[in-house]
Amino acid sequence: MVHNGYESLTVGKKIEVGQAISKSIGMITSHPVIMIPQLIVAVITLAFDLLARNSLGVGALLITIVPAVILGIIVSGAYPEMVQNIIAGSPISIERSLRIAAGRFWSLLAAGILVGLLEFVGFVALIVPGIIIYCWYFYTVPAIMLESKGATAGMSASKAFGRDKKWNTFKILVVIAIVYIVLSVIRTAIGTGSTTAATIVYVILTIPAGAFTAIISTYVYITFGPSSTPTATGMMDASAPGAPGTMRYCPNCGTQVDSSLKFCPNCGKPLQ
Repeated sequence: MVHNGYESLTVGKKIEVGQAISKSIGMITSHPVIMIPQLIVAVITLAFDLLARNSLGVGALLITIVPAVILGIIVSGAYPEMVQNIIAGSPISIERSLRIAAGRFWSLLAAGILVGLLEFVGFVALIVPGIIIYCWYFYTVPAIMLESKGATAGMSASKAFGRDKKWNTFKILVVIAIVYIVLSVIRTAIGTGSTTAATIVYVILTIPAGAFTAIISTYVYITFGPSSTPTATGMMDASAPGAPGTMRYCPNCGTQVDSSLKFCPNCGKPLQ
């Protein structure tokens, strides 16, 4: 959907921040099962924190932190497929979504490293460039997962979409930051009585917070992103393959699906 020379294009349409926030929260309240992947991450994170607190040595810490990092990457990649199915009114399968994300692990890992390095350089240079870079690449994971892109192609797609939407993306990031600031305040307040209790409460509260962060980037990318409006070639023909509202069949399982979807909601395979 995004090609070289995208800098001159407007990809997708204007982000409605209020809608993105309310719909993302609504997905959590109407489909609480979507928080299960974050629950798994939270349990491992808590275990890592307790190991670090007890100073069990570098080996023990690595045994805990490496699986946590790997799982965190896979979990982040699982949300686009789940959110896409919720939007399409299809059932979600956590196991299937995690399996699909695991298949894209190396692309997600490479993109995470590259984006992290760019953000680090941006924040070291000046705060503003770092924020702009963060806004550009906020949609990298859904771009990789929903469009079966590699690391750099996913980053390019995210930048193409977010390039002229930095302000509204920044608003979303501010909301996310406020959520985590509130959680940190709660942790500090509880920590005056018991550090362990504070950590447990904080980790529990990060479950819906982490789900919200993963959901909103995907919701925005699907609802306002490349497939929502025409790109370089003008208005999309409603009868053209891939146009929202038209139907086609999954080449893997034969299920009839909306042409705007990137993955089959039945079998989870990419739609060519």
